[in-house]
Amino acid sequence: MNELRVTDVALVFLTYCLVIVGWFTMRSSDANTKNAERAYLVTGSLFGVPKEIPKDDELAKWKMEHRAGRSMFDGPWRMTIINFGKTAAYTTKVEWGLCPREEFLTDVPVSKLLDAPEHNNWRSLYMRGVVTVQDIFPPNPDKPLHYRHIEIPDEDIIKYLTWVFFGRITYKDVFKDEHYTTFSYHLVEEHADSIGKSLSDDHS
Repeated sequence: MNELRVTDVALVFLTYCLVIVGWFTMRSSDANTKNAERAYLVTGSLFGVPKEIPKDDELAKWKMEHRAGRSMFDGPWRMTIINFGKTAAYTTKVEWGLCPREEFLTDVPVSKLLDAPEHNNWRSLYMRGVVTVQDIFPPNPDKPLHYRHIEIPDEDIIKYLTWVFFGRITYKDVFKDEHYTTFSYHLVEEHADSIGKSLSDDHS
């Protein structure tokens, strides 16, 4: 009788273990599917409107597409957004600012600059706005979309050269999971260079 009870207990324990393993397998499979199919937003820097190019100037057209510089464009200048994922993203909040290069803390993650109490004074100086309008961004890995809610006039962009354009986008994917991505770009004469580790490390 005692031997039968031990066997029964062993069978129950084994069944329990199989259920647990199955549950974790399902959770893992679900997470892998979401990671494979979700949206991944990345923010580009400020982008202008292409200047008119003569129809017969093929070299200028090639440079505009492959080696574009600021002088090839006019304002207004808008933030650009790219969705490298496979499904749409829905923005829920966009926070952004402009900061002199010498005042930008490259050793502090942008998300911490935007959230930590010890940076309240810094934010009061350099944050420019928070956009809560929801927009849909379909997959567009080849063509950045110009975000009309963040726009700087042509006459103002000159005074921000050498400054850092920074911020964070909070968005949801089609699975209703929330994510964020941060950005920080050093605006130089002809281009914008990423600064810090926002693009590689400060996102979810």
